Amino acid sequence: MSQHGSPSAPRRFVCPLTLDVMENPVTNKETGKTYEKKAILEWVYLHGHATCPLTRKPLHPSDLQEDDVLQYEISQWKEVAAMEAKLADILF
Repeated sequence: MSQHGSPSAPRRFVCPLTLDVMENPVTNKETGKTYEKKAILEWVYLHGHATCPLTRKPLHPSDLQEDDVLQYEISQWKEVAAMEAKLADILF
């Protein structure tokens, strides 16, 4: 639980670049690492990195695949967390 009484996000829901819960996760097909789409594309295009930030292996945007299953799991977690927060407000 976080200090505010809401559950903290599972580690796999958090982008290693932004340290925020992902909205649009993409997975590097070569390394299996997952990032927030906007953050990893900025890493590649704006910052000129052609490597995976975690493994330093070559990375091309075509190596990225949308992770619909993870996106669904995150949306479900957010819904449950929101309901739990509302319930906590009512009860406490």
